[in-house]
Parts: sequence; structure tokens; C-alpha cells
Amino acid sequence: MHRRRLCAGAVTLIVASAALDAQSWDDALLDALVFTPLVTLDSRAYPADLRIELDGYLLRARQNLGTGRAQPARLDMLVEEARTRYAARLVGIGGDEAKALAAAYVEALRPCYEWEGVHDCPEREAVFADAYQADHADGPFRQYLPLLSAHRWVCAAEGYDHEKKPDQAARSRQQYRDRLALALRSDSALIRAAARQLEVRAACRARS
Repeated sequence: MHRRRLCAGAVTLIVASAALDAQSWDDALLDALVFTPLVTLDSRAYPADLRIELDGYLLRARQNLGTGRAQPARLDMLVEEARTRYAARLVGIGGDEAKALAAAYVEALRPCYEWEGVHDCPEREAVFADAYQADHADGPFRQYLPLLSAHRWVCAAEGYDHEKKPDQAARSRQQYRDRLALALRSDSALIRAAARQLEVRAACRARS
């Protein structure tokens, strides 16, 4: 029976690994924090010091997808999906007691559902995260926002590259480095792990 349970666990990891295709486990961890918590992850693939944090984050985020904010009577489905994902990530980090704050954050930000490869949307998210962090230094998202901001600044830099605006791209990358330094010193093992991967890839999205 014990051997059978071990085999079943091994199969689970193999299936989960296949679901990630060419994407590394480290990129999957980062993307679960900055894009969507729906990505297939198995915490047994990660070091013990962050497994509990990762499991808690994923559980809370997935349970709160589609909750935590009033549903407008008429709102484009893609916009609503982007907002609920955003709130779910914040609740995943801050806990269920942060639901109202997460809803208020998203309502004030009104994130884009599609960035279209330009700088505007990720830069706006980065600026908002920086301002929120400055005003809520002891808030429930304080460990997370430097990571989120760092990621959005590097996405903005790539947008400026695409727009042939090298000065703005360089400025955005400096902002990325400044925020990343904060995330790398986080008290959270989960945030530090994601920040290390962002430092390695130094890009908005994983390279296939």
C-alpha cells in the first residue's frame, strides 16, 4: 500500500510536469504570482521552506476567483476576468481578511485586460503599486507589491522597446531593478523565490 501511494505521487508529479510543457517550474511559480494562480503547480516540486506559503497562496487565490468585488450589471467578460484574477492574487497573498482591501485596490486600479505589447497598462499598474505601497507600508500586500511592481516595470520597458523609446525603456528597467532589490529581501520565502526567478529571466514573460 505504501509503495502504491509513492507511485501515485510520482505519477502526479509527472502529469503536472507535462502540463507545464517547456515552462520551467521556477517560471511557473513566478507566473502564478504575477499573472494567474490557475497555473498547474505541485508544491512537492519546490523546496520545503516555501511549500506551505505556496499551498496557502494557491488555495486562497483559487477559492477567491470571481469573488471579492461587486459584479457590475454590464461589464465585458474579459475585463471582469482580469479584475477577478487580480483580486484573487491579492487575497492569496493577504488572506481572506484582505478581501475588502483587494476589491478596493482593483476597483481603484481598473487593470487592463489586454496590454497589446505597449507600455501603458503595465506601467500604470507599476505606478499604482508603488503609490499604494508608499501609502500602506504596513498593509497586507507589502511583501507582494515590490515583486508585482518590478514585474510590471520590466513589462513596461519591453513595451517602450517595441515603441522605439530607449530613454523610457532604460528608466523603466531602473525602476524594475530598484523594486526587484526590495523583493529579493522580502521576509516571504515565496516572494524571494519568485523574485529570484524574475531576476534570472529579466523579462515580462517566460521565453519558450
